[in-house]
Amino acid sequence: MDKPIGLVDLAAQWAEIEDEAMPLVQARLRSGDYLGHDTIAAFEREWAEYVGGGVHAVACSSGTDAVELMVRACTPEDAWVGVDEATFVATVAGVERAGRKVVPNHERQCANYTIATWLYGSTAYAADLARQCRERGDVLLEDASQAHGNKRAGTFGDAAAWSLYPSKNLGGIGQGGVVTFKDSVAAAKARRIREHGYDRATDRHFGRGFN
Repeated sequence: MDKPIGLVDLAAQWAEIEDEAMPLVQARLRSGDYLGHDTIAAFEREWAEYVGGGVHAVACSSGTDAVELMVRACTPEDAWVGVDEATFVATVAGVERAGRKVVPNHERQCANYTIATWLYGSTAYAADLARQCRERGDVLLEDASQAHGNKRAGTFGDAAAWSLYPSKNLGGIGQGGVVTFKDSVAAAKARRIREHGYDRATDRHFGRGFN
């Protein structure tokens, strides 16, 4: 029987980059700095440059965390957030973890915040949706977890959440996520939230967060 073709072959991908990547992995382990703040900061700069538009990137632990960070940084605590019906459950979970109310996007008359999911990386209706949100005075947020490589993704809304799950177009060894913000204030708020509300500039904690 022929061997079935899998959705993704992570072992084959690793084989292609092992010689280049392994010295970096070993150097990180030998350093004792397993959180890798310098490496993460470098990735954030490069990812923001890749997305373009002067965005600010904030890395986090998973795609679900990315949605939660985006929602908490961009919406008030009593917000109703519209979510596409054709999305993964993590989009809804991120909104609920942020303590906001979820409504389907087709019923979003009571919601001033909309998360559009670029399913399979397609942004075909994004320009029209962005225009509608501007006309309504709504805030558009993006779930771009499947849209790495689509150079338009991350440019339509105020912020975009990206998953770095191993099977994504840009995957990690384990879970990971990143949020891009057009507003530097929202990005700074997200950085505090991802460190339990800790602000490095003032060495103080502001509000609740997670890591």
